[in-house]
Amino acid sequence: MDEQSPHMHLVFLPVVHTKDKKGNNIDKLANVLLHKELSKQAKVIEKAEKYQNERDKILADNEELHNTVKHLEKEWDLEI
Repeated sequence: MDEQSPHMHLVFLPVVHTKDKKGNNIDKLANVLLHKELSKQAKVIEKAEKYQNERDKILADNEELHNTVKHLEKEWDLEI
């Protein structure tokens, strides 16, 4: 409670359970593995954003076409 609003600080150090060169069990920081995993997840997010943008454009185009059809139907009804 060192500031006005309660909060917490979290420090996370990813650890991998592996073996050293002599075959002994060791725990070591997994910075490279963490970086690879975060990079992979960032790429997935980028793809998802790309597909969401494409979807939004398709939906907007669809709405525009729907409005055009409605407008043409009204014109056609007036001419008959």
